[in-house]
Amino acid sequence: MLRNSRGQSTVELALVLPILILILIGIIEFGLIFKTTIQLNYGANELSRAISLDATASDVATLSTAVFTDLDASRLTVTITPNPAVKGQAITVQVTYNYQLITPLMGNVIGNNVILKGTSVIIKE
Repeated sequence: MLRNSRGQSTVELALVLPILILILIGIIEFGLIFKTTIQLNYGANELSRAISLDATASDVATLSTAVFTDLDASRLTVTITPNPAVKGQAITVQVTYNYQLITPLMGNVIGNNVILKGTSVIIKE
């Protein structure tokens, strides 16, 4: 005995679509967080390399703004230890960024702010 199933696909779509949208938003958020983490690590590496080659404070500030162009500078913290460094000493550059999620739905799941860090250690030449 066959029954009329004209609205079945619409009901199935209504049940599955919110889950698919949530997965898609999660993938996008994770990709943006991953991109920012890579940028922080790259920036820390570039800053530590410049400092190891005797860059001045203004050179480091200029390089920092050039490397972190698409990040909000008010949520970015750069820590250099030791400051100043002597030849043969390890220099550690840690860049911390307070990443804010772009979707409020994911913010309800994992929190609105995610602290991301990038670190680089190099010997002063």
